[in-house]
Amino acid sequence: MGFTKRIQTTDNGSTETLNKSTSFPSVRVTFSDLTKLGIVEKFANSASLDFGFDYSKNLQGRPISKTSFDTTSSGWDRRFSPLIGLNLNWRGNVSTTFKLDMTTRVTTNANGSQTESKDDAITMNIRYSFRAPDGIKLPFLGGIRLSSTMNISTAISWTKSRSGQRPADAPNSVGFDPRTEKSSFSVAPQAGYSFSSTLTGGFRGRWTDTHDARLDRKTHIRELGFWVEFRF
Repeated sequence: MGFTKRIQTTDNGSTETLNKSTSFPSVRVTFSDLTKLGIVEKFANSASLDFGFDYSKNLQGRPISKTSFDTTSSGWDRRFSPLIGLNLNWRGNVSTTFKLDMTTRVTTNANGSQTESKDDAITMNIRYSFRAPDGIKLPFLGGIRLSSTMNISTAISWTKSRSGQRPADAPNSVGFDPRTEKSSFSVAPQAGYSFSSTLTGGFRGRWTDTHDARLDRKTHIRELGFWVEFRF
């Protein structure tokens, strides 16, 4: 843990500005031996749970004297990264990771109005690996054995960002007026297969959908590619 305070003064030739930021101690918690729980031990070789929290405050203004300044904006950032982080190594050469992040930023302007932005993200990765130490025998190739190493993985992600504004004369009980709202969902599978020490191949793909709710605009991306590598 640590505490950081940073003050920066900038003179651009006409006006002097002051930036002041304060970062509070970060919190990191990891439970690394969840297999002691009976129900987890039946399905997984190892399991861990992570939690992270960060908080900072920032202030901008114009110095009036050596001891005072006029505040132009102030705010705070709160970040859970991750709010939940789960790592599992299942029996059968399968591993999964799950992570949920949440970030909130609030800024109060000189006129009293406030802006707020929120970013949420969920990511999940699934990986499977297979290896045949003695290789695979193919009868139609005269009994030649090919080394067999295969890795398959899929990355799944979902993000959502939104921002809003509260007028200066509005009480705190009044919510922020939405200004932007965007979301994205993506699936990216890939696989690699080693036929021998000199020949490998595989594929990779991506399926992404984005949506701008305020503009009612949607974007779709589809990608698929194959690759082969020869080593001499």
